[in-house]
Amino acid sequence: MLKNILKNSILTALIRGASFGVRIFALLIAARYSEPAYFATIALFFTVAEIGRLLADFGIDTYTMREYASHRNKAVLRQTIGAAMSAKLMLGLLVAVASTAVMLHLRPGELSSTLPFALMVMSPLLMNLPINFFIAKMRGRHIAPFVAMAGLLSLGVFYGLFTFASNPALAFFSIPAAEALVGLFLIAKVPVMRASLACLNFPGMLKLLKMTLPIAAATILGITYGRMDVFFLEKFRSAEELGLYAFAVRLVEPFQFIAGALAVNAYGHIATSLKTSVAAASAVNARYRKVMALYAGLALLTVLVLANVLLVYTFKQYAAAQAMLNLTGCILIFKCGNLISTAAIQAHGKYKFITSVAVWNFTFLSVAMLLLVPRFGAYGALFSILAMESLNFLIQNILLRKLQKSNNKDD
Repeated sequence: MLKNILKNSILTALIRGASFGVRIFALLIAARYSEPAYFATIALFFTVAEIGRLLADFGIDTYTMREYASHRNKAVLRQTIGAAMSAKLMLGLLVAVASTAVMLHLRPGELSSTLPFALMVMSPLLMNLPINFFIAKMRGRHIAPFVAMAGLLSLGVFYGLFTFASNPALAFFSIPAAEALVGLFLIAKVPVMRASLACLNFPGMLKLLKMTLPIAAATILGITYGRMDVFFLEKFRSAEELGLYAFAVRLVEPFQFIAGALAVNAYGHIATSLKTSVAAASAVNARYRKVMALYAGLALLTVLVLANVLLVYTFKQYAAAQAMLNLTGCILIFKCGNLISTAAIQAHGKYKFITSVAVWNFTFLSVAMLLLVPRFGAYGALFSILAMESLNFLIQNILLRKLQKSNNKDD
């Protein structure tokens, strides 16, 4: 079982790397060849694009993954996929326009620089639709080599355009272009999706959005409170400090990305196991938690080495971010725990609880940052996040214990 968990999680990480991973490494490339003040603008636009993407997705990816894992009826799947495509198309266009307006408000007069990031709102919506289908059906191995190669090629093109061609705008355009091509290619490989593409289900769209509303609320709140630090620092501190902080946070995100891939895999596996029995799902959950704990320890050790050994040689202009990076590594431990707990809770269909927790986290972090960031800057933001993530960890694990006790009584 442990071997299968690791294998499936690695496959999921490779597949997800075609989107999120490429973006993170593209940011690190940009940081390597940019000063903190310029990197602050790039990180700010990326933040707007990330929030916009999840707003446009509206919880559809999470909900449809559970549907893919639960249903075998092609007619039902076709209706679900058609509704998902319709919703993503409509919301993607609206949110991309709104995101452009927000970026222009933050950095007036930089329309050409904002357009690639506006497209980054839409391209993952297209790509994740077939990817989630393959992951939910435990067929990730069928697409992993192609997706990994596409991601590496995309990253290579970005590197060449950013460094040798000195054309950052065109470099960032290459990311959504590659994502869209990957999405269209994979959709063509799935007959039920290919058929759905020809007959969009707009009537079913509203029903789907009603079902995904609790997931959307939790996810959007989650990414908003996860990125509000950038907006607080943008408002109250200098561009250079924002750049240093964004670098420290982004350098750790590849490790969080891998943890997220493990959690996505756990979500699909637990949801599938629940069809067999509650006991089977609990056993799967326990195994994934052990793997996540092991991974979190290794990730923290790697981050500490990066911060205290390699930082000064690789990113000299960001040496002042060393202490920030150490603290971000500690926060990573709690984030890993929260990712796997959220996956287990959502697999049980407790979406409203996750929404409630997200509301609490958003409120707590807003107040904490409003009090601490103006006075302590980046460290105020980091300590606020550390407090929020640790409380989140306690709350989610209390619910999981209650679910286990309740399920044991039912059995």
